[in-house]
Amino acid sequence: MLLSPKFSLSTIHVRLTAKGLLRNLRLPSGFRRSTVVFHAVENGRQKTPRSLCIQTQTSPDVLSSEKTLELAQYKTKSEKQSRFILHLKQLVSCGNAKFEALTVVIQHLLSEREEALQQHKALSQELLSLRGELVTASTACEKLEKARNELQAAYEGFVQKLNQQHQTDLTELENRLKEFYTEECEKLQNIYIEEAEKYKTQLQEQFDNLSAAHETSKLEIEASHSDEVELLKKAYETSLSGKIACFQFK
Repeated sequence: MLLSPKFSLSTIHVRLTAKGLLRNLRLPSGFRRSTVVFHAVENGRQKTPRSLCIQTQTSPDVLSSEKTLELAQYKTKSEKQSRFILHLKQLVSCGNAKFEALTVVIQHLLSEREEALQQHKALSQELLSLRGELVTASTACEKLEKARNELQAAYEGFVQKLNQQHQTDLTELENRLKEFYTEECEKLQNIYIEEAEKYKTQLQEQFDNLSAAHETSKLEIEASHSDEVELLKKAYETSLSGKIACFQFK
């Protein structure tokens, strides 16, 4: 149950009435009137006294003596609380039930208020811690986003540069291939021309040789034919002369 730091007038009146009633109470000599209402709250606040902080380098004897002293203090404190509870029971049995109930309610409300304040403090601290973590995470996300953008830009620049280099290399390779193809074509054309000239020269020589041989054969044939014609002519004239002579003789 959460309580506001500011109390209403009725609550202040109840507390003043409770204080007035406490002055009229007959408490044992071991109790103080100013600690009746808030005794439980103070006990709650003293659950972790500073004297319990033990250094790591303390000897075992000192530790045992401190534990014994603490046990004795807790025992004394428990006895005082038991006597106080017994006295409260006696007060209730004597007819102060309403006042005791009011005291218990006030103590309960104060303890709940203290717990609520502690929870509020813990939640506030946790909220601050979460805010710090959120700021850290946001900063880390911004850094990662910036790094991602830088990497993306570097990657795109590298890809563009690589494409340009590839295009340049491709153009250069194409030009080299064209030059090589042109040179090879010229070489092959020159070789074909040389071979054609060689074959033409050889064919011309063969043709000249054949023409000379043909002319020689022609001349030989013509000479042989002329000789045969002359022989035939002489033979014919001889035979003709013989026939004429025979005819005249008859």
